[in-house]
Amino acid sequence: MKRILTAALIASTLLLSSNALRAGDNVPKQPRHNPEQMVERMAKNLNLTEEQKTNITAVKKDEFEKISALREENKKKIESYLTDEQKKQLEQQKNAKKSHCSDRNHKDGAHK
Repeated sequence: MKRILTAALIASTLLLSSNALRAGDNVPKQPRHNPEQMVERMAKNLNLTEEQKTNITAVKKDEFEKISALREENKKKIESYLTDEQKKQLEQQKNAKKSHCSDRNHKDGAHK
């Protein structure tokens, strides 16, 4: 009997968790790639001084620039292995994803 109750509890917890995660899709998302916003959140949570915020912002900006450059380099490497047809397919997939995200953001009221 305990096993049945435990299994039912676990199943209901998983069901409620998955519904909560899906509901979170309707919440407008903040940009993830903004060093200033990241530092502001850190400053709020950690009570950073102005000097700390300035130094950390510089570090985060440098990090973002390096990551962006690495992504671009890797994109070119990956595309060098693809055929022309595969490159077209990849571009179509990217455009479809952008369109879907744009439609979703407008539907959710994220861009007013």
